[in-house]
Parts: sequence; structure tokens; C-alpha cells
Amino acid sequence: YCHAVQIHPSHARAWNSWGDLCSSLGASAERQADQIVPSSPSDTKAKEARASASKKVTQYLAQAMGCYLESVQLEGHEWARLHVPKCLWMLAKDGPSHGPLCQTLADRGSSVPAWVWLPWIPQLLTSFYRPSSSAVKEVFSSLIESYPQAVYYPLRSFYLERRDVERARSGATKGTGQQMTSVAIAEKMMSLLRRSHATLWSSLESILEELIVKFRPSYEEELLSTLVALVERAESQVGSVSETSGEAKITTHVWKTLSKMSVKFFRTTDSHASKTDERSKRILLFKKRYKTQFESDFEVSSNSLEMSTTEKGPTFSLKELLDRLRKWKETLEREVLTSPSSMALV
Repeated sequence: YCHAVQIHPSHARAWNSWGDLCSSLGASAERQADQIVPSSPSDTKAKEARASASKKVTQYLAQAMGCYLESVQLEGHEWARLHVPKCLWMLAKDGPSHGPLCQTLADRGSSVPAWVWLPWIPQLLTSFYRPSSSAVKEVFSSLIESYPQAVYYPLRSFYLERRDVERARSGATKGTGQQMTSVAIAEKMMSLLRRSHATLWSSLESILEELIVKFRPSYEEELLSTLVALVERAESQVGSVSETSGEAKITTHVWKTLSKMSVKFFRTTDSHASKTDERSKRILLFKKRYKTQFESDFEVSSNSLEMSTTEKGPTFSLKELLDRLRKWKETLEREVLTSPSSMALV
């Protein structure tokens, strides 16, 4: 069979069949490896046999991956591209290090047409925090060169998400080197995209900034969604307490949350933003309309969060607090419903 393929190496279906054969041999070898169980922790012979069987599995799968990628390179038909996700799945069989499977993808993946990888951009991105990251970098670089607009938004979202995750984890423990590498690789890919397509990068950044500004919810909507969540949480806790001390605890907790909300939505800032900016005007109008009443109803202050949450407590009961919250919820709902259903983007 090997000799037949060598006679006509450009026949894609032959490579595909050979890949299926190697894949089935790898599955058979993996079943045999799973049957090898050491009788004791000191059974070195069984451990060596299991390691040898596992090595054979990766060798078979590496050959299968090479055949599949060769088939895709020769003919990009759908029947050949169906094996692309299988090749990405095989990378997990390499274990915690860069093994034969990763090396095969690094060697042959870059020769596959870049458009073949477009449906699998999310899977390629998740490989950035796995041992296969070094192999996937080459594939993703070819995508950036050929289809920068297709990878811009997924790559940007992945980078921001992983960066936030690492920042959150670094507050408690130091992130692992592998996880930190995922952020570094994503940043490197973004730098490559910025350098190779500077004009497109600038245009996409401008479009994204415009979308964020134009489609951001109004302050009324943001305050309403926060109040709705607060009301639902408070009402769910009311049924679980029966004592006065329990209600007082819930009241204090909700009141402290309202104090933080007051600082977030009604704090006076020294920003020198242009008064002609439409959003700045709406924010000033929102504060002028709701600040005094909000602080009066809930006995909070937007100027000093520390004083409002530590030096005194609420003077109203839990029932009064819930009534005031529902009143504000209804008021904001009416205001949101009166907002126009559409608006010009210019």
C-alpha cells in the first residue's frame, strides 16, 4: 500500500485512506496500553510496557495526522476537510509536552491552505494555553496573513478574556507558566496583525470603538438591570429568614450595595469631557434627574463610600426597602420603555 501511494503521491483519497488505517492502529494500540495495569507501585516492567505502548500510539496518530493534512493540501474537498477537527483533537494525545503530534502539525499545518482553518479559529485559540501552542502559532500566523479581518474579533476577545482571568488569579496565586504563555502568545499574534495590516487594524479599531459608544446601554438601563438583580436577590432571601436579626442583616447588606451603586452612578467627577458630546449630556441629565431622589430614598451618599457604609446604618426596615426598590424599578421601566426603538448612527 505504501508503494502504491508513492507511485501516485498526488492522489488525495489514497492519503486519506492511509490516515484512516494509521488512526485505527493508534486506537488499537491505545486499547492495549489501557489494559496494562501495574500490579504495584514498584512494578517497573509494567510501567515501561505502558510507556512504550503510549509512545506507539502517538507515532501512529502522528502518521495519521500527516496523511490527513497531506490529503487536505492536495484536495480541499469537504470529505478531506472533515478530518481537520480530528487532527486538532489528536494534539491532546501528546501529553504535557511538545511531542510528535505537535511537531507534525507545525511541519505540515502551515502548508495547508489558510482558508481551511477558518471554521476552527475558536479551537486554535484555545490551544494557546495548551502544550500544543507552539505548533498552533504557525497555523494562526498564516491565518493572520491571509484573513486578518476574520481573526481580529475572536483574537481580541480571547486576549482580553485571558488577560482578565490571569489578573484575577494573580491576586490570589501566581498563574502557571502555561497560562501566562497563552496571554503572551495572543499578544504576540495581535502585534503581528497590527504590523502586517496596519491600515485594516486602524479601521477595525475605529469601528469597534464606534460600536461600543453607539450601542452602550443608557444609564437608566444599567441602573434598572442592577436594581432588578438586587430586588430578586433580596426577595429570594426574605423567605429563608424569619427572625428580626436576619431581616436586619439582609437590609444592611442590600443597603451597602445601594451605597456602592450610588457612588458608581452618581459620583461627581472632575472630567473635562466636552459638554457638546451627546453621551456626556445624557449622563449629566441622568444625574440631575435621579441623584437627589436616589440618595434621599435609600439614605446613601455618592461622595463618600466609606462614611456611608461604616459610620451609620439604614433607618428603614426590610419591607420599606423592598417597597422603595420596587418603586424605583417601576419608574425606570417606564423611562426605558419611552426611549426610541431606533436611532441614527451618525
